[in-house]
Amino acid sequence: MKYSLILILASTLLFGSCEQGMETLYEPYNGVYFSGEFNQGVFIPTDSMTVSFGLRDASIRYDTVRINVSFLGRQSNQRTAFKVQAIKQSTLHEEFRNDMEEGVHYLPLEEYYYFEPNTYETTMNLIIDRSHFSSDYQKAEEHSIILRLEESEDFVIGVEEGREIMINVNNYLKEPAWWDLKGWMGIEGYLGFYHPEKWKALIYVDEGFNNPDELPFPSSNSVYVMTLINAAKNLANWWPKVDAETGDLIYWDRIESANAE
Repeated sequence: MKYSLILILASTLLFGSCEQGMETLYEPYNGVYFSGEFNQGVFIPTDSMTVSFGLRDASIRYDTVRINVSFLGRQSNQRTAFKVQAIKQSTLHEEFRNDMEEGVHYLPLEEYYYFEPNTYETTMNLIIDRSHFSSDYQKAEEHSIILRLEESEDFVIGVEEGREIMINVNNYLKEPAWWDLKGWMGIEGYLGFYHPEKWKALIYVDEGFNNPDELPFPSSNSVYVMTLINAAKNLANWWPKVDAETGDLIYWDRIESANAE
């Protein structure tokens, strides 16, 4: 979901002398915003993002969401501070929701975050407590937080549409788009039923399976992909994993219930 804002009507103000424009646009103030992109004089903010920790080791309780922040104005040779707060209701997007609780789903925010000297960009860290997020892919549990930039001694708000961002966080592995191998001659459906532990076995064999949206292998190379799948299958059957939610043993072609006698 992205919304556009015309920042500069004449492109020469932005592109004719980029450095000069950055310094004078908000002079004598600096304007902070959650990073987006400029496209022919149009600023397109990134107003939402989704982060999944499903592939991270289950033993890692605290993990980090890194959020890019930028400003327009004049660089400083000293650290400059900006403020961020979590809000319950967005003032920009009615459909945004915040159901995360501070001290439960995430650690308290810092009073200030900082740009290092002579920079226009930085990263603020949101520390997530994964123990309060379900890893059950069938529940598909996801929680969201809305972050809002506030004025500080060093910054005003640079772009109103870039003032807020919604972070969606989950801790499960959704079935990747390519799981049924549709269009792959001779191996369509070869992966069988989906379970996150099977996907992890594929990634262990070849990191090319890491992308949930597409495979990096040409669809004409079905034999090679079948070889990789068979290696993952042997791994899963030789070393079955325990489902963290149910305690069941996950083999490649079957699931053995933890309650079986």
